[in-house]
Amino acid sequence: MLYLGQSIALLTDMVFSVLVAGSLYAFYLWFSEKHDRFLYLFAAALALAVLTKGPVGACIALLTIILFLRVAGDNAALKKFLLHP
Repeated sequence: MLYLGQSIALLTDMVFSVLVAGSLYAFYLWFSEKHDRFLYLFAAALALAVLTKGPVGACIALLTIILFLRVAGDNAALKKFLLHP
């Protein structure tokens, strides 16, 4: 109920949180299924998050993903993620 009540005053924060969560979910789908279309969905959601609140969206998502891949020890996925054409 609190989330719904704040949506009246904080419209950009609601959009921002949904887009960052969507980009992280798209990354999760790419990580589990290894289909490149999910990376494009990740990039689109992250770009919209950056348009909503600035580079904070990219920093949050990218730092989270890099930390996750380093802790998981999947250096091949980290390399493919960072150097995707």
